[in-house]
Amino acid sequence: MAVTRSTPAERRRAAATVPARASRGREAALLAGALAAVVLGLGLVYGALSRPFPDVEARLGRGELLNLNAAPRREALLPLLSFAAEPAERAFLADRLWQRLSRPGEAPVENVGELAKIRVEASEVLGNPKLAGLRARLGDRKEGTVALLALSELRQLKPTAVVRTPREFRRLFWAWSALFLLGFAAVHAGFRWTGFRGDELVLPILFTLTGVGLALMLAVRDPLRDLALFRPFVQGVLGGCALLFAASRVDWERSRLARLRFAPLGGALLLSLLLILFGNGPGGSDAKVNLFGFQPVEAIKILVVLFLAGYFCDRWEFLRELPERRPALARVAQWVRIPKLEYALPPVAAIAIVLFFFFLQRDLGPALVMALLFLLLYSVARGRPLLTLAGLALLLGGFFAGYALGIPQTVTGRIAMWLAPWDTWRRGGDHLAQSLWSFAGGALTGTGLGLGEPQRVPEVHTDLILAAAGEELGFAGLLAIFGLYAVLVQRSFRAARRASGVYSFFLAAGLTLVTAIQTLLIAGGVVGFLPLSGVVSPFLSFGRSSMLANFL
Repeated sequence: MAVTRSTPAERRRAAATVPARASRGREAALLAGALAAVVLGLGLVYGALSRPFPDVEARLGRGELLNLNAAPRREALLPLLSFAAEPAERAFLADRLWQRLSRPGEAPVENVGELAKIRVEASEVLGNPKLAGLRARLGDRKEGTVALLALSELRQLKPTAVVRTPREFRRLFWAWSALFLLGFAAVHAGFRWTGFRGDELVLPILFTLTGVGLALMLAVRDPLRDLALFRPFVQGVLGGCALLFAASRVDWERSRLARLRFAPLGGALLLSLLLILFGNGPGGSDAKVNLFGFQPVEAIKILVVLFLAGYFCDRWEFLRELPERRPALARVAQWVRIPKLEYALPPVAAIAIVLFFFFLQRDLGPALVMALLFLLLYSVARGRPLLTLAGLALLLGGFFAGYALGIPQTVTGRIAMWLAPWDTWRRGGDHLAQSLWSFAGGALTGTGLGLGEPQRVPEVHTDLILAAAGEELGFAGLLAIFGLYAVLVQRSFRAARRASGVYSFFLAAGLTLVTAIQTLLIAGGVVGFLPLSGVVSPFLSFGRSSMLANFL
């Protein structure tokens, strides 16, 4: 009987097959467990939201509620406008509302609050003496426009109107939840088909975090009257899944980006300049964060990391081994080991310009993230962690100097909210106070998904989503969320340490630091340990731009 001997190459392939199969099996098991948890969470939210639906359907049938997107005629709006004392004014309001609802080609009303955007010309109000309410809001102005409905009137109208029926909500819920699940299933199948050997924990963790985020998007808004936040949230996740898979197919160490040094920095500065010139802020804020429907700051963060990775890849040894010996700096060099200025100054100057542009945008949350990122990566490249502490002290001094001078207004307002959360002079500055009340309401185990009242917290779907999680999942749920974040960051640093080259090491470390810094800053902000910085919780908060960037 002949004995077949295997070659060394065949033995190596056979040895590698066993851990690869084990890894695929563990990832599949973890993903299945995450799937069960996410489906259970979505089911709990759906059950909580569906409780009042039979009553809603009955009231719609009796005409006590009106679906604004299915109003049969103008007269159907009159019962909603009982707050207007004069019949003539009530008829005027109904006529203007009907013009919006019945306009050909106009998109359906996505939330009842959208009616607050309808405005009336001042001349039309002044020409009709029967419009007492509108004339009172117009005051002494003779021109311009006035809101058709005051906020107090909108609050009275909202309980009697919906923008979608329970059946339409159910259809949206099942369709977008299915797409959410299929997105991660497709990435998992793609990884297995291509033989991708990535970390087996990353995909299940992302699935669980975004699953919690999806459940919270359902819970923080009225399903029949408010924006369906879960729909754009899932769109961001699906786009992020596509970017995640596409990025896994790139050999970053050998990519052209590894040879580019200042091109990513130029892209970041160009986006910052466009924001300064054409950007705007949410809700009348003076911060410029939106540009043509998206938030470029997320792309700016990645571009800055690409720049720093490319620069430190080539010069980290020079920064460590070549001290500055110019006579003019001899005294300083006796106490502090300074690297040669031609290697040390370019990244410092580049980040200073980026931070100055953020200052002009009045968006200092991302500026703080970028500053901390640079200090940490620079310390890694230099091999001297004390530089981080010195730079952090300088950074904090700069922020408090801005607060003392009142420049910019965004920073002064947020620090004032932090110093006095229960009695702040800033209008609408109850973010932190409401966040703390939500945590108190959640206690240890939470109210249950869909059963809390997180909508009381301003900007709960973006900046303060952790407050909603604390109320509905309690301290135990928050502990689980931060456990997932901790494992994700740990495994990402592990990937950086195992990188195939210097460029991919700095790239992985930089991107991991961005995620970790954002998480720590917003977590410290929502509990009052730090001022609110305006950054979002990765993979939990609403925002397609941030979701795409985080997945990438």
